[in-house]
Amino acid sequence: RNNFGLFASPALLAAAVNFAKQTARGIDFDIAYRHNFTNGGRLNIHGVLTWMMERNDFTDPTNPEVAFHQLDNAGDPALRANLQVDYGRGPWDLSVTEQWIGRQTITNWQDTHAFQGNPPLDPNYASVVWFPNVFYTDVQLSYKVNKHFRFYLGVDDLFNRMPPYNTLDIAGSFTSGQ
Repeated sequence: RNNFGLFASPALLAAAVNFAKQTARGIDFDIAYRHNFTNGGRLNIHGVLTWMMERNDFTDPTNPEVAFHQLDNAGDPALRANLQVDYGRGPWDLSVTEQWIGRQTITNWQDTHAFQGNPPLDPNYASVVWFPNVFYTDVQLSYKVNKHFRFYLGVDDLFNRMPPYNTLDIAGSFTSGQ
């Protein structure tokens, strides 16, 4: 607040929205494999693929038929997957996790795509319409001291993949370039 008790402008960069309704439809595929080797080694493999087919927000309670197409917007890709591979022997465990995030639009879907019978709002918004697919790799080595304690050392985002195009997690924070 300033010296008059008023909020500075802008006072708020992002806020929650009271939705009239949300719709979501998709499928999760989950697969797991476990094997104990004769030498005492343990192998665990677990994969999950999420395929979202619909994700709409209806933000106007007075006009509940008009949707905001959320699917494929940044943060809501149609496809994403995780694969975790663990190998352990004795008190030692090594874990590698691979996360794949499918492409996402760089702006609101409706800006560059037709939706609900309406043309794109800004079809010439940018020459690049999609954030590319991205992979993130995490690695962890752990040692089990006893049933109560486990020490571990890990690296998240092993290859230091930065978010594309200088994005931040605040509405309206897109800047061009990579």
